[in-house]
Amino acid sequence: MRTLNFYEKVVDVCKARSRQRWLSSLSLGVGLRVHSDPYHLVKTMEQRADGSWTDPVLHADPDPLIGKQLVIAIRYPSEGDETLVHFYGPITRISEQDGIVITRSDTGGEFAIPPRAYLVDEHQRATRPTSMTEIIRPDYSTLITLSSAPREHGYNPAIDQYGPPKDA
Repeated sequence: MRTLNFYEKVVDVCKARSRQRWLSSLSLGVGLRVHSDPYHLVKTMEQRADGSWTDPVLHADPDPLIGKQLVIAIRYPSEGDETLVHFYGPITRISEQDGIVITRSDTGGEFAIPPRAYLVDEHQRATRPTSMTEIIRPDYSTLITLSSAPREHGYNPAIDQYGPPKDA
């Protein structure tokens, strides 16, 4: 039996909660959904000392997250194996159009992930992700699973799709 790593546990919790909220929002017939959640661009959560997770905190105002350090872990298939890469830097903007955008510490370029991603509060805990050589102290982390290697600048709303979980 395979043991789940930290990021896999976060993804499992996030998927379960997302699926539960999405299913509970279905009502009033085919194709019409009523969401009880307020509009939000970012969701944060943290792990308790006992290993359980807090409920997500929904952020309608992303301004307090600007400037916070975010490490983005991206998992994707490559040559019959799974590859994990990390991008790290301060959050520079958050919007529906651009997603959650960081300025990468390694290149100075921008990298984006979709809006409404789950961010896990890391409390600036010292860590060295497997694909990085330096120790970092992120405020938040997130894991994104892709079907192929990430593009240079990440998320692009013109060509990328996101929405309710596919297995819901």
